[in-house]
Formats: sequence, structure tokens, C-alpha cells
Amino acid sequence: MVIEQPDNEPIAAYVQRARDTGPDYGLVCGTKQVGRRVKRDADSPISRIWILEGVPRFWTTEQATHAAKQLFTDVEMIRQCKRRHGYDYVFRGSTTSTHDLIALPVASDDGTLALWARWAPPRKSVAAQTIRTKTSLPV
Repeated sequence: MVIEQPDNEPIAAYVQRARDTGPDYGLVCGTKQVGRRVKRDADSPISRIWILEGVPRFWTTEQATHAAKQLFTDVEMIRQCKRRHGYDYVFRGSTTSTHDLIALPVASDDGTLALWARWAPPRKSVAAQTIRTKTSLPV
């Protein structure tokens, strides 16, 4: 939860006021604001990036989206990855579950098929760093 700072309030008073709000899990600092960490409501869904694994090759994106919508809300397909025995679909979805691996039972002509959705790992992108200065620096 973001704590707003009025224009005429000094920084020291702003931080002291943020500390006095009694945050449940401490304060977090952004570039221009301070916020407090609070307990998550168990009934509010969390939006995350998920991977739907083991989708059969003959399925379309619409069928994979329909399967994901059984347990997730606000499903948005991001990309599909071709694997040896099918496809993996990367999607954004919201759910109230706190588990990092969820089974999606799907009824098919051959019986019941179990698909698995897991959290997607964070991307490993490294930004190039440059030092911009007009003076020399000792190394």
C-alpha cells in the first residue's frame, strides 16, 4: 500500500509518518514513494506468469486457453513453446491458490487428461551497465 507524500512535507517527517502507520511486514521503498507491506487477503487473486506443460500437439491455442480458464481468471496467452511430446504454453493468469504447481484435469475422448501449470521462472536478463562521468576515477 503506497503512502502518499504531500508537497510541503519534509523527507524525515514523511519516513517517520510511514513508520508510525504500523506496517505488518515492514516498509518498501520505491524511486519516489514509500509503501508498507500488509497481509494479503486470501480471497483476492494474484496475477502471475504460469507455464501450462504437456499440452498435446493437436490442441489449438483456444483449447489450451479454455483448459486454463477452468482454474484461472484473466487468462492471457503469451507464447507457446514446442517440445518433444507436445507444447508448453506460457500465460498470465490470476488465482487465489498459493501453490506453485496446479493440476488441471481435462476431460477428453480417451478419458481424463491431467495438465500441469507451474510458476514461470523469472527472466534472466542483464542490462548493460555504463559509468557516466566527466572525471577520472581510481580503480
